[in-house]
Amino acid sequence: MNFINKFVILAVCFISLALLQTTTACADALDDCRNIILSNVYTIKYENSTPPTRAAMKEKQTMLGKMEFVDTNPYTMYQPTTGIVTARGTTYYIETSSMMRMPNMSLMYKSAGIMGQIASIGKNTEEVREYEYATCKLVRDDKEEFIFTRIKEKDKIEYTGRKKGKVEANRMKRNFSAAYPYDFGDREVTRLLNAMLPNDDKLEGTVIYERVKSGTLSNGLYYVDLKAVNPSSNVIFDAIRYYFSENKLVKIESGQYYRTAEGKLDGTRSIINFTEFSNTAEEKYFQLPEGLEDVTKRDKNQNGGN
Repeated sequence: MNFINKFVILAVCFISLALLQTTTACADALDDCRNIILSNVYTIKYENSTPPTRAAMKEKQTMLGKMEFVDTNPYTMYQPTTGIVTARGTTYYIETSSMMRMPNMSLMYKSAGIMGQIASIGKNTEEVREYEYATCKLVRDDKEEFIFTRIKEKDKIEYTGRKKGKVEANRMKRNFSAAYPYDFGDREVTRLLNAMLPNDDKLEGTVIYERVKSGTLSNGLYYVDLKAVNPSSNVIFDAIRYYFSENKLVKIESGQYYRTAEGKLDGTRSIINFTEFSNTAEEKYFQLPEGLEDVTKRDKNQNGGN
């Protein structure tokens, strides 16, 4: 065997070893994320930059009962959503938030008059409120569930549960079936993270994904591609790509092609960026925030309070 042949064989061996290491690294990264979720001890922070457009709230109401429909309404369209999910066993906290822009109703009352179109959209910037709206859920020991909202406008923060500044716990119900074993607030994030879980843990009828490809990009990110084995009846193609940096999940991209009711081909794309995906819980979220009072009525033998 001459030198050139030996060199070619050696080069092929090195390339094969590199591909094997890359595939193993990708597989380990996906396994690490899966195990973090299954451990029920984690903190996940993300941004969904491709949320669906809000379907409702395209109309303007007048005090005289007249309904006026508009093609688009920039004040009620979804903005990119951010989420925080942290868990320690059966205690967990889920939060999703987005920026909202709505007409300033107090100014509109003054400018439009009592019989005017008080709910029409103002043209001046001072007639528009811009604030962060967050929906929050705190579950303690899988027994009590607190659901509340947070509205942050500039430096002002208000919480509302049962009433403004007050929240009452709901007793957790056992006689229901969720669409996915794990809830991460955002519907698409929930779907994409549950897709990586073992098939044995998935509910009957859930879409099952299989790994089809993995590798390393020129920017150093690992990726793992999954493809649906049993997509929904009208879905033609359903695939997910997970991106990892140093074995940490940093991004998910997903694409689906499907047939509409009219038989036309359409599709959707999702892009989720992660700022944290760790195997530790943020304990501060397991307490109700300042400014929100727990008014739950409990038996004497129940533990309550913040």
